[in-house]
Amino acid sequence: MEAQQLQIHRGLRWLWLGSMAIGVLSDYLFYGKAFGISYPLFVFGLYALFFLQAKQQSQLTFSRDQLFAWLLTVPIVLLALTFFLYDNTLFRLLNFLAVPFLFVAQTMLLLKRHRQSWYSLGFAGEMMETVLLYTLKYTMIPFAFLRHWLKSRMDRRKYGIAVKILAGIGISLPILLVVLTLLTQADGVFGHLLAKIPSLFV
Repeated sequence: MEAQQLQIHRGLRWLWLGSMAIGVLSDYLFYGKAFGISYPLFVFGLYALFFLQAKQQSQLTFSRDQLFAWLLTVPIVLLALTFFLYDNTLFRLLNFLAVPFLFVAQTMLLLKRHRQSWYSLGFAGEMMETVLLYTLKYTMIPFAFLRHWLKSRMDRRKYGIAVKILAGIGISLPILLVVLTLLTQADGVFGHLLAKIPSLFV
């Protein structure tokens, strides 16, 4: 049981690191830039993270009943490449919605995280449940990982202090965002200076 928990913890650690890498990649590819080759590169990054994580947990199989799920890779890649090859606003909007839809459907089918057939309305409901409910449910995983990491490297007293500091940061950040938003709306100069901050890190 302990070995299994260690494996799960290691898998969550790599998933967390991979998610951070995807976040940094998306910021580099999309912030202040128009869609182009950046969109298919981001999709390839998502595939890399998905396959590495699924392979680590031995959840991927190549079988005849999953042929349709594997074939979804073709339209997903082709639609992602249209952002680089074409410049049609309507098709870009449709493809921007279609690629995430197909990607979520494919991952659910490959990992067998569905009860309904892919062509039924029930499958669409399961997709909505996965995107909305499970996204909120697993939002706390990085914080749980951070707490476990701190607890394993600190004594009880230092761990208690670190938890209080993190709780204070968690409480103050939403207030800070609200205050900054109000100041930005009230003062155009302040808003202009605030908008220049991300460019300092590029």
